[in-house]
Amino acid sequence: MIRKTLNLFTALMAGMTDKVAQAALLNMQKSIDYCMEENRVLREQLKDKYGCKRMKLTDSQRRRLAAKEIAVGRHVLSNVSTPRVAATNGTVIGATHG
Repeated sequence: MIRKTLNLFTALMAGMTDKVAQAALLNMQKSIDYCMEENRVLREQLKDKYGCKRMKLTDSQRRRLAAKEIAVGRHVLSNVSTPRVAATNGTVIGATHG
């Protein structure tokens, strides 16, 4: 009886933990979606106001993006609408549109 109760309690706690984790992941995904949409809006404004088709990044900006890209991983950034930067030499290698 004690073992069954303990197993039930463990299962209940695991379920609560999963729900909390799922809620946190959902909030993170919503935040990422918002940032991606904000990025698209800002790009549209740049294009409309200044006729910019591509962003021109400084060397410092390229290095910062490359460092973040390495930390996150390129496979994670495949759906993000930002210029991709080659980590080896800091050059913009294209843009993905999520």
